[in-house]
Amino acid sequence: MTETFIMTVIGIIGVFTYMAFNDYRLFEKFKFHVDSILVEKQYYRLFSSGFLHVDWMHFAFNMYAFYIFADAVANIYGLFHLVAVTLLGLLGGNLLALYIHRNHGNYTAVGFSGAVSAVVFYSVALVPHGGIGLIFIPGFFIPSWLFAVLYMMYSLYGIIKQHDNLGHEAHAGGAVLGIVYGVLAFPAIAMANWLYLLPMALVTLLLLYIVFFRQDMLLTGSTLLRPSKPVRDDGPPVRKAIQEARDLDEVLDKINRTGIDSLTPAERRILERGSRR
Repeated sequence: MTETFIMTVIGIIGVFTYMAFNDYRLFEKFKFHVDSILVEKQYYRLFSSGFLHVDWMHFAFNMYAFYIFADAVANIYGLFHLVAVTLLGLLGGNLLALYIHRNHGNYTAVGFSGAVSAVVFYSVALVPHGGIGLIFIPGFFIPSWLFAVLYMMYSLYGIIKQHDNLGHEAHAGGAVLGIVYGVLAFPAIAMANWLYLLPMALVTLLLLYIVFFRQDMLLTGSTLLRPSKPVRDDGPPVRKAIQEARDLDEVLDKINRTGIDSLTPAERRILERGSRR
């Protein structure tokens, strides 16, 4: 039963991924896209985006990790918990990405990474004293709790810097949901392993604190993502002018695509400032 469920999930995702590779309209319709979710209310994208991938390497890595950890989780803790944590991770990861990028209308993402992270961290929360092997270093294992701490710190760094094309928000959201679900589903196991869970909990709380209360550390506060490298200019006033011009261009492009009624409150303020100038 467990093997059938896991292989069915992988098969369905594989079919959708293949279809989207050959039909750009399908990919566009089901990918995670902030404006489509918040403005056009296409909430199905919070789930459907998990069935798409950017390439076969992305698909293979996600499905390999899902297969390895899902099989262990289901055999030890039951199929119900595997299904629950998978769905929660997929939804929770995308909701965190949606919250962080709520003012970035063009932000898009695809992949099953949120669900995979949830399954991995669910198993880590219940067996934090175990070991996790690294694919590229055969025979080398890192303590599960240490892997969790390093992974969460790397995800936080990725969210802050926005320097690559990885969905760190979905990874972090899925990981948090996996840890929380594991602790709530098996509190006795969590209490017995509290010493291992403590550093995991601390770095998780730090990530959530920065995401929800210190977003000034994450993004520029505008509708644009922080550039990966500083803009070379003659000083802060010029930097500010360049950033404001970019923000206004982004808002005007969005009006051309979806109309002025689709603007978020933050985008309307940018338009008003631009009009005054």
